[in-house]
Amino acid sequence: MYAHPIKFLELLNGQVQYVVPRWQRRYCWGQSDIERLVDDLVTIAAAGSNATHYGGTLLTFPDPGAAGVVTTIRVVDGQQRLTTVSILLGCIAAELGEAGECDGWTRQIILDDRLTNPGKPSEKRRKLRLQDGDEEEYRRGLEDDSGGAGAVSQAWRIARRLVARHDVALLLRGLDRLRVVSIGLDDKEDPQQIFESLNATGRPLTESEKVKNWLLMGLPDAEQQDLHDNHWLRILYNTGARVSEVTGLQAGDLQIGLRNGRHALVTLRGKGGKIRQCPLWPRTEDILAELVRGRSDGDAVFLSRHRKPYTRFGVYRLVERCAARVPPLAAKAITPHVVRHTSACHLLQAGVDLNTIRAWLGHVSLDTTNIYAEIDLQMKAEAMALCDAGQSVPDQPWKEDKSVIAFLNAL
Repeated sequence: MYAHPIKFLELLNGQVQYVVPRWQRRYCWGQSDIERLVDDLVTIAAAGSNATHYGGTLLTFPDPGAAGVVTTIRVVDGQQRLTTVSILLGCIAAELGEAGECDGWTRQIILDDRLTNPGKPSEKRRKLRLQDGDEEEYRRGLEDDSGGAGAVSQAWRIARRLVARHDVALLLRGLDRLRVVSIGLDDKEDPQQIFESLNATGRPLTESEKVKNWLLMGLPDAEQQDLHDNHWLRILYNTGARVSEVTGLQAGDLQIGLRNGRHALVTLRGKGGKIRQCPLWPRTEDILAELVRGRSDGDAVFLSRHRKPYTRFGVYRLVERCAARVPPLAAKAITPHVVRHTSACHLLQAGVDLNTIRAWLGHVSLDTTNIYAEIDLQMKAEAMALCDAGQSVPDQPWKEDKSVIAFLNAL
């Protein structure tokens, strides 16, 4: 571990990107928190020229899978302040406008030197990368669109009002005097233990959060995302469930870790309150067992980092994001219902009878399930068409075939 005091603005200097990992809580600062920070900046700016303000600590460690021109650093603690300062800088840049200048700062200098890495790929372009809905709202805020309903969009709106109310020169001077103690961890130290210690005096971590942190903390950021998405895709495909059935799952609906050779099951609540059970693959069982460890039966299986159950919209976004990573699917409209249809078609192609598929999907009528038999027949017909040798042609004596004669003459 190494620690040193540094100007907050210097943290954002150079080709660097701070990543808030999936195991971190989402942005949650409200109006009073942002107002307090702005008041501190104005106060310290109006004080003597040697005055500085301690803005807390920033605990980081390098991304184990990151390498390249842009240095990727994961944030263990301090992301709330880091996000808020970045939002304030974006609002100051907007306030300066295209032609504005203050103490050597211009809109373009702030954007290019402290908020973005110009010319880099889109995933490395912003110096701060949040997760899920926070990331989208932060990106839109940089583009002067703060119309979202989440905490990050609200922070953009609050910060814009505060920046418009104060002297930009004072805010920039205050930011220049803002100091933090930057603490970096190496690969021999345990960020999980440190993270728990830092949060010991705040809202306590649940056992499920601790398990999730332990599972994800040692993985590169891209692998964290893949692991999270894999939970969803596997359960959707394994069960063929509707989105509402999966978002409503509770820990008590999982029958896992059974003995005496009994198969793991999930209880799904479908349309009209109808209940059915679906078997789980062993790998699905293992993933879900880790996901719900330490939770009570009434807790939702799938929680966002906001510790709330996923919404239908959130699952649709997740499936779209996964499909976009696969080039053949990138231009197609892949939804959770497409995954449900895929499960049904693959069950049929594997030889499962229609009545079992009807029960698997929770269809009331077998007529609804028959569509998959029609789809399967259509696929077979299309495959046959690809093998069609074409229309027959009249037989022709080989002696009249000039190409054959030319070939023989060339021997």
